[in-house]
Amino acid sequence: MVIDIERLVLMFRALGERSRLRILGELLDEPRHVGELVRRTGLRQSLVSHHLKVLREAGLVVARRQGPFVFYELSDDAVRSMLASATDDGRSHGHDGGAE
Repeated sequence: MVIDIERLVLMFRALGERSRLRILGELLDEPRHVGELVRRTGLRQSLVSHHLKVLREAGLVVARRQGPFVFYELSDDAVRSMLASATDDGRSHGHDGGAE
């Protein structure tokens, strides 16, 4: 198996920014359009659009036109699993989260 280093660099760069992680978190449950993301994150529309472009280029989100809106969603279940795993408190891995 050959690892696409450039794709990984794009992906990890995209994940290394707080606002982009907030946007990804908003997309965990359902697709959303830019206006919804602006309202839910409190970021300016231009910033949300910029962050979505970076996330698309990194392969983390995809865009789908529906009528006059463009909806953004996580690109696949692997991205959803990665985000869920990264925010897991350890309970699903046999840890109780307490001191050992």
